[in-house]
Amino acid sequence: MLDETNTEEEIIQEIERHKRFIKESDQLWGILLDFVGISDQFSQIENDWEIVMDVKDLMDKIRATNAERVINLKKLSQLLWEK
Repeated sequence: MLDETNTEEEIIQEIERHKRFIKESDQLWGILLDFVGISDQFSQIENDWEIVMDVKDLMDKIRATNAERVINLKKLSQLLWEK
């Protein structure tokens, strides 16, 4: 994480990186949600359910990571404001 020793430009770049990561991972989450929905409708094989559960676990990890990114984004925005 950056601190008050970093330049405004470095902070802005880090903010943009966080925003891009959140946007792209939200898009991935949506694709995975579609996959789970389709699998729930058409899956009849035991192994398919294991895959769906793995995908759901991945979706939970994406959500948790995004929550951390949002917190970091708020901290970075505050740091930039203080500059």
